[in-house]
Amino acid sequence: VNDVALAALAGALREYLAARDGLVEEIRAYMPFNLRPLKEPIPRELGNLFGLVILALPIGVADRRERLACVQRRMSEIKRTGEGRVAFDGLCMMGISPPGGERLWMDFFSAKTTVVVSNMPGPDKPIRLAGVKVKGMFIMAPRTGSVGLGVTIFSYNGRVSFGVNADAGLVPDPDELMGGIVAELRALRRLGTAPARG
Repeated sequence: VNDVALAALAGALREYLAARDGLVEEIRAYMPFNLRPLKEPIPRELGNLFGLVILALPIGVADRRERLACVQRRMSEIKRTGEGRVAFDGLCMMGISPPGGERLWMDFFSAKTTVVVSNMPGPDKPIRLAGVKVKGMFIMAPRTGSVGLGVTIFSYNGRVSFGVNADAGLVPDPDELMGGIVAELRALRRLGTAPARG
């Protein structure tokens, strides 16, 4: 699901940029990467346990099947490396650095990427809050430094939702990008039901 969502984002960014004569080969995204096993219960004291990884979204790949395969390959490579753990250690250092030190870390991360993509899974079953069943959640990816675009991919109770927030000076039409993500998801779904060509 995650790879399909990322491929849809890459396709939507491709269309968005092509319509503005700004097509590029790839866009680097940094993503929170969960380091806690999914089956491990959340500790009572809460707390995050994630690192950051950088994924080059294949914007220049025109064919949807190839784009999805490229995303899958790149994500598999990232999962085999220790990149997420190294970034987690860096984030820990940021938390204990002297005043002003966190700015250097934020600048370091934001200088390497254009978009932040938050794609952590939510609960797979309905939850209740104050006795009321939660129908859905609205999550927004944080943007820091010079990163102009945040995209959230969030799963809850068998459904996946997307959120887009953007610097209006860099992405003046985020609703158009959101529509592009939906169109790409539909196109990928049709690909999944179509017979593969030999």
